[in-house]
Order: sequence, then C-alpha cells, then structure tokens
Amino acid sequence: AVRVRPPLAREVSTEELTVRAPGEVTAWPDDGLGPGPRYSFTFDAAFSPSEGQAAVYDAVARPAVSSTLAGFNASIIAYGHTGAGKTHTMEGAPDGAQRGIIPRAVADIFEHVERSARPGARRFLVRASYLQIYNEVLSDLLKPGRNGLLIREDRKKGLRAEGLSEWVVRSPAEV
Repeated sequence: AVRVRPPLAREVSTEELTVRAPGEVTAWPDDGLGPGPRYSFTFDAAFSPSEGQAAVYDAVARPAVSSTLAGFNASIIAYGHTGAGKTHTMEGAPDGAQRGIIPRAVADIFEHVERSARPGARRFLVRASYLQIYNEVLSDLLKPGRNGLLIREDRKKGLRAEGLSEWVVRSPAEV
C-alpha cells in the first residue's frame, strides 16, 4: 500500500500527483522546465491525502494485528524519504481521529487481551519494542543511545535485533 501525504504549497499549484482508486498513483514530475512525462504506479491499496488514519489502519494494519493475535508474525513498515509522512502515519496523535497505526494497534491488542483473559485460566504478557532503521543503522527508540544493533538469528526465537529492549506493558498508556 502507499499513502500520499498532503501536498506542499509548491505542489498544490502544479497538481503533480493524483491517487486513483483502487490503488493507482499517477505522478507528473516538474523539474522547473515544465511538466515531465506521466508515470503511473499500481499498489494493492493507495490512500489519498484526504483519507484519514482510520482508513489506513483498517485496510493495512488491522489485518496484520489480527494475524499476530492468532499466533502469526507480522511487520508493518513505513518507508520513505524525510517529510514523506512516516511518523504521522505510524504515530500520529496520541488519541482522537489522528491516532496513527501504533496507538490503534496497541488499543486493539489490549482490547483482545481484555476480552480473552479469564481469571485463573488464561493470562497474557505483552512486551513492547520500538526499532528504527535509518541509514542502515538499527536503533532502539525505547533506550536512547542504543544504536548500531545487529540482527541475529536464534533457533528458538527466530530473527531478532540483538540488544533491542523489550518492556512489559500492562496498558496502552504504558506504551
């Protein structure tokens, strides 16, 4: 999936980018010498600047969260250049309509725990880690200064970022 951020002031006047349903993005780059050739890209899903955080979460992240709650591994990756909207999409505001993927996923996980936990029968342990890859350097965002982590494979736990902190959390507020 691709999400197109709201245009910058210089982009509004040139209409360089459009999103067409169900997953087509068309771009007309303008290098200052006039519009260039038209490029079209097709994705499984494409979200225009007018589509909110909930639409992105419901279409892209909620299925991944549901899969993890069923016992499968899942990853959600935000990729793009500086200013592309990665942080807005992943974090957004702490609450309300602008909540990003992370706070929505955490809320869904704890709602599942609350619905599924049974006194004396089923207990849950939720751990949180927050990893950033920037310029090919892995950093632990929950332990500032812990940079240059290495990816290792463990026979029991699979692929892991060696030294990445894991914090036991009891509620969405602790994340």
